[in-house]
Amino acid sequence: MEFGIKEIVSALIGGLFSLMLFPLLRFFVVRCYNRQKLHVRVVNSSESNNYCSFGLAVRNNSWMSLYDVHAYVTIDNSEEDIYKESMFYRHGYCTGKVEYGMLSWAKVVENRNKPGITVHTGEEHILNLIRVHFNGMYIEVASEDGFWVNHNDSITKPRIYLKPNRDYQFELFITADNIFRKSLKLHYMSQENVLLIVA
Repeated sequence: MEFGIKEIVSALIGGLFSLMLFPLLRFFVVRCYNRQKLHVRVVNSSESNNYCSFGLAVRNNSWMSLYDVHAYVTIDNSEEDIYKESMFYRHGYCTGKVEYGMLSWAKVVENRNKPGITVHTGEEHILNLIRVHFNGMYIEVASEDGFWVNHNDSITKPRIYLKPNRDYQFELFITADNIFRKSLKLHYMSQENVLLIVA
């Protein structure tokens, strides 16, 4: 069977198209699948009599590791919601509305909390989010450093301190090298002291 120029050109174009399409398809399918297999739930731990912590347990149910996993938070706070008493106002990174503030993981690496980690298949890691302080009556939002710590002249700063006199809406974004961004909406109810995933 003889092939003409037209058939050869068509075959070459089809081959080139397939070579281009496969990596793009793989790129989208893998990232969609990994996002779908990333499960998030709220965890509450009372670490002391002075405060309770709310974090997010992030579990990788994918068949591959997720690399450089970061999380960012946006809060519906205003400047009037910021707790500005004493030293606390000075120790926060943010002095206004929190928009895309980077969070940190509770996992300690090299003696500190880090904003980005690798989450292997089947692993679950806790994302720092808020601490509700009972004695000072304020809410501490974690930063990429974690929560406020003053230890051996090494101070880590939170994102912001908020007044606990109203409910807050949190929008969370989780990203990694090999997933599309996963978005979550959370609602903190101040009177009940409950954090819920609502969407």
